[in-house]
Amino acid sequence: MANPLASGSAELPKVATFFGCSPSDGSGDAIDALSVELDPSADADAIMLRIGKNDPQRLDAVPGSSDRLFANGAYAWRLAYPAAVLTDVNSFQTYSCVPR
Repeated sequence: MANPLASGSAELPKVATFFGCSPSDGSGDAIDALSVELDPSADADAIMLRIGKNDPQRLDAVPGSSDRLFANGAYAWRLAYPAAVLTDVNSFQTYSCVPR
């Protein structure tokens, strides 16, 4: 499948885009399988984030954010072409993510 981010667009993909993520500080485990796509059931700006085989999590757009920032109580996701940043709120771990 073609990578929707390869064109250089910071727009969110309408189909699942897969990422590999490494801890930004070099500690902890990498995330080998993460996918992000627009939430098709959302009437507002939201994404569905899935890590591995876990159930997808809905992250809503953060009001007032100039970046493409989405969050819920467990995760925050910022799309910053050509990569992205995932923050695990519970563990205070930040990951640098690149499309696969």
